[in-house]
Amino acid sequence: MRNSGTVIASRQLTVTGTQTLDNQGGTLSGQAGATLNGGALDNRQGQVFSGGTLNVDAGSLDNRNGKMAAQAVDFTLANALSNDAGLIESDTTLAVRAGRLTNAQGTLRALGERGISRFVIGGRFDNGKGLVEIGNAAFSLSSESLNNLDGIVRHFGSQGFSLSLANLGQAGGRFITGSDLHLEADSWTNGSLIQARTLSLAIGTFTQTASGQLLASQSFTGTGNTWVNNGLLASDGAFSLTLGGGLGTLSLTGTLTNHGTLGSGKALTLYVPTLVNENGLIFSGADMTLRVDTFTNRLADVFSLGAIDLAKDDQGNRAARLDNLSGTLESTGDFSLKAAVINNTRAVLVIDDAGKYTARITELPCSGAYGAGDCSGKRNGVWEIVERDKLAVTEASAASNLQAGGNLSLDGDELNNHSSRISAGGTIAGTLKRLENHGVETGEIETRRVFLSERTRHIDSWQDEAERFTARYWYRSPGYNPDNIGGLESALSHFIGRMESEQTRFRTLTPLASGDQTYAGIIQAGDTIGLTASERIDNGVIRPHFTYVAGGSRGAATDGSRFSTPVGINAQLPADLRQQRIDPLALAGLNLPTRPAASHQYLIETHPALTRLKRFLNSDYLLDKLGYDIDRTQKRLGDGFYEQRLIREALVARTGQRFLDGLTSDEALFRYLMDNAIASKEALNLSVGITLTAEQVAALTHDIVWLEEREVLGEKVLVPVLYLAQAKGRLAPTGALIQARDVALISGGDLHNSGTLRARRNLDITGQNLGNSGLMQADEHLQLLATDSIRNAQGGIIAGRDVSAIALTGDILNERSVTTHASTERGYNHREDFADSAARIEAANDLTLGAGRDIRNIGSAVTAGRDLRLDAGRDLLIVAAEEHDRTALQARKRNSRVERIEQHGSDIRAGRDLSAQAGNDLAVSASKVKADGDVGLEAGGDVLIAAAANESHVEAHRKSRHKKVDMERSRITQQAAAIEAGDDLDVKAGNDLTVIASRLDAGGEAYLYAQHDLGLLAAENLDHRLDEKKKKGAWGSKASRKDQITRTTQVGSEIVSGDDLTLASEGDQTYQATHL
Repeated sequence: MRNSGTVIASRQLTVTGTQTLDNQGGTLSGQAGATLNGGALDNRQGQVFSGGTLNVDAGSLDNRNGKMAAQAVDFTLANALSNDAGLIESDTTLAVRAGRLTNAQGTLRALGERGISRFVIGGRFDNGKGLVEIGNAAFSLSSESLNNLDGIVRHFGSQGFSLSLANLGQAGGRFITGSDLHLEADSWTNGSLIQARTLSLAIGTFTQTASGQLLASQSFTGTGNTWVNNGLLASDGAFSLTLGGGLGTLSLTGTLTNHGTLGSGKALTLYVPTLVNENGLIFSGADMTLRVDTFTNRLADVFSLGAIDLAKDDQGNRAARLDNLSGTLESTGDFSLKAAVINNTRAVLVIDDAGKYTARITELPCSGAYGAGDCSGKRNGVWEIVERDKLAVTEASAASNLQAGGNLSLDGDELNNHSSRISAGGTIAGTLKRLENHGVETGEIETRRVFLSERTRHIDSWQDEAERFTARYWYRSPGYNPDNIGGLESALSHFIGRMESEQTRFRTLTPLASGDQTYAGIIQAGDTIGLTASERIDNGVIRPHFTYVAGGSRGAATDGSRFSTPVGINAQLPADLRQQRIDPLALAGLNLPTRPAASHQYLIETHPALTRLKRFLNSDYLLDKLGYDIDRTQKRLGDGFYEQRLIREALVARTGQRFLDGLTSDEALFRYLMDNAIASKEALNLSVGITLTAEQVAALTHDIVWLEEREVLGEKVLVPVLYLAQAKGRLAPTGALIQARDVALISGGDLHNSGTLRARRNLDITGQNLGNSGLMQADEHLQLLATDSIRNAQGGIIAGRDVSAIALTGDILNERSVTTHASTERGYNHREDFADSAARIEAANDLTLGAGRDIRNIGSAVTAGRDLRLDAGRDLLIVAAEEHDRTALQARKRNSRVERIEQHGSDIRAGRDLSAQAGNDLAVSASKVKADGDVGLEAGGDVLIAAAANESHVEAHRKSRHKKVDMERSRITQQAAAIEAGDDLDVKAGNDLTVIASRLDAGGEAYLYAQHDLGLLAAENLDHRLDEKKKKGAWGSKASRKDQITRTTQVGSEIVSGDDLTLASEGDQTYQATHL
């Protein structure tokens, strides 16, 4: 039959033939339905329509460039269906049974939303550049072979997408379904894009080519043994890839992004240039090998029940970088990490160094107690200024952790550990270029100061200014706006500039909050730490400070602002040995899930895939030992993995330490704390679910963990709470800690420490320049070796049983730091010094300081329990740090000056002998040198032992039309140097030896020798007082009064010996007011 015209049936159309039905360019239509039967059907450029079902049962169908559409389509073809550039469309379902099918640039479409469409192709299905669109709930496609190159097979339904896996991966093109898709095979290679609502693959050996993509809109689950992915594996929701039953291997040449779970029940090996693990878990039941070039682990976990080996390749080359951002990489065994850049930091850490954020000015009653004098008539204004400075963390994610149960090996260029933790139960060893271990200590400081304004009868303007200031800048005032305090320091400076003087004896600094170790940077090992950095090592802390404001501006200030100078505070706090309760739920940065897990025992189940491999010790251990039925006990907050982490975070937040002494894993710590709680229950009458009373806390003798009832996410659960009672091993607040049994740090450049370097045995520090403003401490030997210089300042402490500090070519400086504020404005000039705590170098036994050039000890302490040796290639100075304060006012009718100079002397002590040698000069000024045994001071040049002056000056001059008043007070007092030997004293100078207003005391012989002149000279103390008033009366009368006393006293030197006293010189000897 041949039709090139139009055949239309108002009802059913039936065409039956045994050979060819030729409808090229023709139209066949059955409004109720159409049935075409025959040997071959040719519909090229033709049209076949049906208002009902279109049934075709033929040997073959050629629909190239043709159109066939019906309410439903059902084709049965013994041979080929050709639909190149054609359209076959069904309003409901589409069923195709054919020997083979070609759809090059053609369209096969089913528009129905219900039912199922089926393609059963006995041979090859060629959909190159073609489109298959199925809207039905389900779609089934099977063929012997498949080509989908540049083609699309799209299924919109959600109730099933069934494809024969044979040749699917080689088909190419895109396969998209809104249904779940499960693919299972022993081996499979995929070069196609396959997208489904959920993808479930059970493939033993899987290879994906560069064109291949497996995409899931909700979840991806893969299982198998060996997977090689050169394309894309991704899920918009959960992602789980588990390679088990043997050694799991995943190899990729692109990027692997994991938002879910990727793991192996045994060993796991990943080969991937770029690995992103975000909010996910990568785990292994045995060793884990990561071969990556860049690895980002953000808010995610990597956990191995064996070892972890991370490098770029199997040859051990370094990866480009590891960014561990509020994530955890943890192995129960050894951990080897090789990466050029290693960042172990928080994903979010916003620090608000607000400085002075609030202040108030309050008028106090006029009183002589404040130095106000006569308060009748004219009077001084007395003003109290309260200021608050703070350093806060306003937003933070969790700390990052790099943790090895065994040894940790680090190999890279740059290691940055910021407010996070690096730890190992065994050793930590590393070869680097640069090491930064930084932390943050938050805190708030309140300063109170009292000022006097000038005498007046009209104090209103000061009162008005004080009230306006407080209303705007005091945090409790209604008008206070924390976002609008830019003028605070300027306004405060203006008010202080109107003051006559500050009564500094009333100044107080009170920490309102301090010591928080939540944001500490910690590197800690149970055994040893050995880190070498070819360029620099920095163990630093950002600490609170207060900003000092006086009258006037600082001009071109390099730090602080135009009006303020930041003043650091190093209180050298001791360890907090009090019993403490640490509630982990109150810690900053703690994140709880938005919904509880389904488990009946735990509100929070962290990683079921991981916890199924290993049973993490949890509070069931405590409850069982206490006799509770675990199945009937109240729900716990979290599983063992979660509970152990809570206790770890609580410990760090309050102690600044990753481990307690001798406990080098989370599980060991948790078991220890629970065992102590079990032992303490009866004696302290502890009850599960009940918080300990103050009396019970005070009675604790050991650290414990106790379960207390809390409401979390709307449910009442038992939460593990940490109680610290054991003082042993407790550290002072550190902010940044590097600690182990033995610690060795080697820097090819500078090494600076403002945190804590702590060794339970030996601490060895080597570098070009060594700087310390924190704590360096060893229970046994402490050795510092600098190829250039060593500086200990800003309250730094260097302490050990035996201490040796050697600066081969440079200086040793042990100084009390002094911060200077200077400000001026018209008629006002102010300078104030702030002396920090003394820097200290201490040894319980012997102490040796050796410098190729100078040793300078300025206002600080050096102490040895046994012998002390100081050896300088050039000068040796033991002198005072000078604190100098001065305020001067100059107005038209008045001027005043208040000035003070205070000497903060050094303190050098030895329990046995003390030896100090200088290649050039040796000086001791306003300081004390004492030894219970012999004291030997020797210099190749001059020896100077001298006093320095403490000074106080106050003057005020006022004049008016009828009166002039002058007042002056001055006092200068010599602060002597003191040398004291329990046995013999031996002082030798290669040139002159001079003692000025000082004291030398020997229990045995005293021998002083100068190669040139020897002088024992006096200095002068001064007391000066002047009060003068001149007054003009009526009719030209005048009255005046002047009282002036000036007293000077010569202060000589004194040398006392218990045995012979010898003073010898090759040149002259001079004595002034000397007592021998």
